[in-house]
Amino acid sequence: MFITRKFLLKETTPMKTSGKIALTLCTFLLSHLLLTAGEVSLLIKKRYVNFPISHAQERKRMTFQVDGEPDLSIVIRLAPDEAAYWVFKDVSALKGKTLKITYEGNDKGLSKGYQSDEIEG
Repeated sequence: MFITRKFLLKETTPMKTSGKIALTLCTFLLSHLLLTAGEVSLLIKKRYVNFPISHAQERKRMTFQVDGEPDLSIVIRLAPDEAAYWVFKDVSALKGKTLKITYEGNDKGLSKGYQSDEIEG
């Protein structure tokens, strides 16, 4: 009986280990996806939305939606940290509406975008 139990433990251990590895890998990939995509909704009150740009970042897709319909889709190097320069989108025609902005890259840069009546930089 002792040999049988030992054999069973040896047989099930690799399966448990590979299952843990697969679970860890899936968790890592999912957390990476969640950390590198963002969404923000803004009630438009100002003329511009300013965004920080960094050439150190890879280009990722940013989509603007108004009333649930895609309004504009661009590829941009949004800066999660220090901006090399700023770009803007004129949203004056959308005053009083909610603009939903999604970004497929690091959402830290998305949170640095802001509304203003002035163009940054």
